[in-house]
Amino acid sequence: ALEIVGRVEGLAPGERLSSARFLSTGGFLVPFRQVDPLFALNLSNPAAPRVVGELKIPGYSDYLHPLGENLLLGVGRSVATNPWGGVTPSAVQVSLFDVSDLADPKVIVQKEFGGYGSWCEVSETHKAFAIHPNGRTVAMPMTLTAANAGSSQAVSMSPQFDGIVVL
Repeated sequence: ALEIVGRVEGLAPGERLSSARFLSTGGFLVPFRQVDPLFALNLSNPAAPRVVGELKIPGYSDYLHPLGENLLLGVGRSVATNPWGGVTPSAVQVSLFDVSDLADPKVIVQKEFGGYGSWCEVSETHKAFAIHPNGRTVAMPMTLTAANAGSSQAVSMSPQFDGIVVL
């Protein structure tokens, strides 16, 4: 039987959940509308999970992967403001977070690859993500347009790169 033993509600009203990762007694959730809040959860008591930290950064991560005990890699998209006041996914965005203190997650580094129309297969197929046994090298397939490709579908988005990015 699957029974609900605890819940966290009201994190980001009106937003959708982009990714989740649960590790030991902690967990991470990323909803998205315009800004990517990374919520850090204390799950040590399953009957009373609670948000203990939050980090807001532009864009969103739709895949999260632990790198050791204190690091979390996020793969997703940066965003650009469109002419109608909303946001449009833009470049591929890879973020490295320090999650050693759940109450105070931090961005160590954040990189953008390509421009509007760029894509990382990991966003839809998490098996496309590869990590070297040393835990310090990752690889993922990306199709990248020029960094100045704009933010409109009317702009030509011919790939400038289609291959594997190793970080």
